[in-house]
Amino acid sequence: MIDKPIVFNLLLNPKEFVHEREIVEHLRRLLPTWRVPRSGASTSDLTIGHTKRVMRNTIDACKRHSSALVFFDNVYAYGQVDGVMTEETPYSPCSRKGEVRARIATMLMDEVRRGELRGMIVRSADFYGQVWHALTSREPMTGEEYVRIACALAGRPYALQVAPRWLLSLMGLFVPVLRENMEMLYQFEHDYRFDSSKAERAFGLTPTAYREGIAATLKGFRTGTCS
Repeated sequence: MIDKPIVFNLLLNPKEFVHEREIVEHLRRLLPTWRVPRSGASTSDLTIGHTKRVMRNTIDACKRHSSALVFFDNVYAYGQVDGVMTEETPYSPCSRKGEVRARIATMLMDEVRRGELRGMIVRSADFYGQVWHALTSREPMTGEEYVRIACALAGRPYALQVAPRWLLSLMGLFVPVLRENMEMLYQFEHDYRFDSSKAERAFGLTPTAYREGIAATLKGFRTGTCS
């Protein structure tokens, strides 16, 4: 069975989008070659080639059916930004993961600009809870403050341990996923300010406050409605 994120979350009104079976048909020739790399190997080279092919096949399927494509993306393509990230922020990736995101986003928007595809990118920072929201609270928030709020709402004592960069580098020699994440540490070592005011004005929406979102997520775990 194809994992739904692999078809780039073609959501909203199903009648407006390509049926999932069509996407599966376009990806079928790709998936047999998608292999987990050997232990300790980097996934970046595989990701670049495969992700571009997945996007290409998804675009082709949408064009065949004259359907719209809404692509939910993160902010890796922006790289390290000194200031607020807006829709006009240029792509300047400083990681291989960011390069992948920049390439496939450019591929999609080039089709849109040429008038060959109806599509858009909904970009968000980090996600939590049950639903991905492009809206992002403007509250200044550090990782420490976030953990303090979560501990207080969960009724647990505050506790936080942060591994220094040198230790993560050492651990990365033995844990491949940590080695892959080293290039993303800039997101934790520099201010990370995401502006969603355009969507707020366009749709008359207000971002969920961190405290409210964390409380709702904890409630979901307790009641079994959030997994």
